[in-house]
Amino acid sequence: MKVMLLLLTIFVLASCKRESETEKLMLKNGGKWLYYNSEKYNPASKFISYLKFEEEKCDNYYIESDNHFSDVDSPSDNKTWSYSESDSILTIFRNKFKTSQIKTDTLYLYNIKDKTHAMLFRYVPKKKAQR
Repeated sequence: MKVMLLLLTIFVLASCKRESETEKLMLKNGGKWLYYNSEKYNPASKFISYLKFEEEKCDNYYIESDNHFSDVDSPSDNKTWSYSESDSILTIFRNKFKTSQIKTDTLYLYNIKDKTHAMLFRYVPKKKAQR
């Protein structure tokens, strides 16, 4: 009986989804990232929204207000993300990106469908002054 219980426990633990280091990085510190659709960063760029990654769910929020960014072109059933460690593919809203380089605050991406480069920058909101 103890052997069966041990085997069952091992089976359950082995079948649980383990997060890769990249997934842990994406979720770290609130999982907020800025999407930049270019190969080289221009410091003069302005961002109006950020992506918030949660367990298998991703959504857009306005930087200024933290309110949900409603995108009429992207139905709510598309608000998912995943990362495949075996082929380094990051999928966001059904868009597939090959990760070419991963740093703690920047992910360098290649959009497979559009054949364009992009980046994700970790977003750390500035503390708002209390009144």
